[in-house]
Amino acid sequence: MIGSIIIVNYNTNFHLQACLNSIQKLRLEDKFEVIVIDNNSTDRSIEEFPNQFPQPYFYFRDVNDGFGSGCDFGARQSSGEYLLFVNPDIVFYSDVITEMTKFMNNNHQVGACSPVFTNFENQLVYTYNKFPNYRWEFFEFLGSGNEKEEIRLLNNEKIVNRSEEPLYVDWTTGACLMVRSDVFNKLNGFDKDYFLYYEDTDLQYRIHKQGLKIACLPYLRVKHFVNSSVRSVEGEDVYHYHLNRSKLIYYYKHFHLFKRNILRSLMISGILLRMTALNFRKRYSDKKKQKMKQYKKILKVYLSSKDQLIKS
Repeated sequence: MIGSIIIVNYNTNFHLQACLNSIQKLRLEDKFEVIVIDNNSTDRSIEEFPNQFPQPYFYFRDVNDGFGSGCDFGARQSSGEYLLFVNPDIVFYSDVITEMTKFMNNNHQVGACSPVFTNFENQLVYTYNKFPNYRWEFFEFLGSGNEKEEIRLLNNEKIVNRSEEPLYVDWTTGACLMVRSDVFNKLNGFDKDYFLYYEDTDLQYRIHKQGLKIACLPYLRVKHFVNSSVRSVEGEDVYHYHLNRSKLIYYYKHFHLFKRNILRSLMISGILLRMTALNFRKRYSDKKKQKMKQYKKILKVYLSSKDQLIKS
């Protein structure tokens, strides 16, 4: 088996169905196995999927211990030379998977690669970035600027012109990430301390430390229904909590004390500034209580020790 497509699902059955339909149309059965991991979804209609899709292997877990843990579980069931981690809200309109495999076969210095992402209006969306740094956190502190940076990254000449030359980056979003299985296994997969978010950044940081490259392939495109799980008040709360928790865990793991404390100070100052300015922000006029609750929860995260974060 050339590769294994690993999809972790949690209450995204509608998107998963579209994703599996798009993979099925590529007719990759003789090259790629498809492994679907359900992390104990409350929507049990997922149990009907094996009848609709006989080719994938379905595993129904009785625990939701995070996206990375679900991926690691899927990787342990796999037999492919390459592991392609795919979010259930990805749709393939061309055989990007075979093209990614060809690239990896011809570029042994690359540990992982990904396509470029678009939304369903064919607009480019967040695909790659530098590793977290002072500049990024400073703009987070100001509450503006990072959107412009994302646009700048996507306006890279190679991406705009769909160049056949790879764009070597620090990390790409893990929504459609191909990793060599031997590299993944050597690094013990995703770090289970992350429940959601930053597990992809962390993995690619460790791949870099092995002396391998990360490639974004500008000539390949997939559709991504961005933040499909954040479409409700509850979903938004979960998103902000885990994004900030995971970011701080990343800083604890990879930054020395001095740098980490500077970044934490920026994060704490930024959230206090948001709490103070909340009454004056018109965009949140109809949900001030919800935002204040979010901010207080995030502040508690920022004030937590490493052990407290991992146990939470």
